[in-house]
Amino acid sequence: MASAPQEPNTNVPDVGNNDGQTWRMPNLPPQLRKASFKDMWRNDPLIIIGTGLTAAILCGGLYSMFSGKQKLSQNLMRARVIAQGATVALIIGSAYWKGLPALKQKQDEERKRQMEMK
Repeated sequence: MASAPQEPNTNVPDVGNNDGQTWRMPNLPPQLRKASFKDMWRNDPLIIIGTGLTAAILCGGLYSMFSGKQKLSQNLMRARVIAQGATVALIIGSAYWKGLPALKQKQDEERKRQMEMK
């Protein structure tokens, strides 16, 4: 049995590609939309600082390597690895910390369901 054709969503913009074909761009929920730098700075300033510090150390290490300062370059690259590791740890910790309320809510709902079943 065939179903009736669905009406197209008019709130979604058409996006073209190189072949001249168009496709519908989906509406994303607010949490998946691209965040502005201001939003990222307000939500996770340490991650922004860590990323900037890692990039600055990398640039300094590359500059010193190309200017012939091998010992300084080696030390800066080691410092970059430490800064990069700390930044990754901050990202993981932030994701865990922000996921805790949802995890607690899910556990509470599960407890309520179990209590209702008893």
